[in-house]
Amino acid sequence: GKGTTALKPERLSLIREAPALPNPEPKRLDTGDNAKKRQAREKELERQEAVAIARRFCECLHEDTFPEMGDLHLFGIGCEYKSRAQDALAVWQGAVKLGELTEETIAEALVNGTTKELFYETCRKLAKSRSPNATYAMNLIKNNFAALEWDEL
Repeated sequence: GKGTTALKPERLSLIREAPALPNPEPKRLDTGDNAKKRQAREKELERQEAVAIARRFCECLHEDTFPEMGDLHLFGIGCEYKSRAQDALAVWQGAVKLGELTEETIAEALVNGTTKELFYETCRKLAKSRSPNATYAMNLIKNNFAALEWDEL
């Protein structure tokens, strides 16, 4: 092995200076703008999520396929009461296919937390119509919308 080597400072010569460190930016005080921007961003993301959910839901209704399990409770279609779930899905489907409801209307209700109210109002309108799904709406109204399972976004 090699022994320890000692350097004498007087024999060292400077080849180049070390680069200067950039001055760090001074920390900014939170003036509340960041909180406002964060809230606006959260609201926008929530809106985008609602639009995506409404789009998926409407596509399922147009294609006569069952919506995703995670979205069911947002629309009063739960897993416990199959007959009520079928009635509720038929009302949504009838309203979307007749043009009574659009993706935008449903997304707006999801964002505002008024999906349940929108459904009840739509159900009452559909029950008065002569559409094929009016019987499902009348059945829900007759049972006072019992056993529908609702969650909010």
